[in-house]
Amino acid sequence: MGDLWCVDQLSFAGVTIGVSRLQAMMRALGPNWASDGATENENASILLIVPQEVYHTLGAIVLSSQLRRKGFSVKLILGGKPEDIVNRLTRTRFDAVFISSSAGETLESLRHIIDVIRTSYKEPCPIVVGGSILDVEKTDDVTALTGADHATKRPDEALRLCGLQQTMHTKVHARGRT
Repeated sequence: MGDLWCVDQLSFAGVTIGVSRLQAMMRALGPNWASDGATENENASILLIVPQEVYHTLGAIVLSSQLRRKGFSVKLILGGKPEDIVNRLTRTRFDAVFISSSAGETLESLRHIIDVIRTSYKEPCPIVVGGSILDVEKTDDVTALTGADHATKRPDEALRLCGLQQTMHTKVHARGRT
């Protein structure tokens, strides 16, 4: 769809509808998982944030589905405003925070989000920045200028850097499912 959009063979409406359908399929195909119960189970929990005014969300939805299939509890915040992030951090314990950032986002806006996380979350946890921002910014610049602990586009590397291990697949499903 992206390639067809770039060569002007698919309309904005066509791309929007297609991506919306892909996102719906990802939710339907993924395991049933309630992230609010993260503090009550053995699975590592990850807060995945797509910042406010970032409109490309398919990558984050794919990532959340991949992480859930690996056995992690994932809370996905789309269009995350600082108050939404603070509210979630005060209600749930997370083992890591991943921020999906686009190429058009500024390092200053990421720095603000990371400052909000660090000042509002009592339990320090690793913060990882990923996404297409790493196509236009150097990894070292992203971490140095935003305060993130790590920056990578590879989910397995992000998990390794945070010290998170894949859990047993049978733990993925919500209570009452097999």
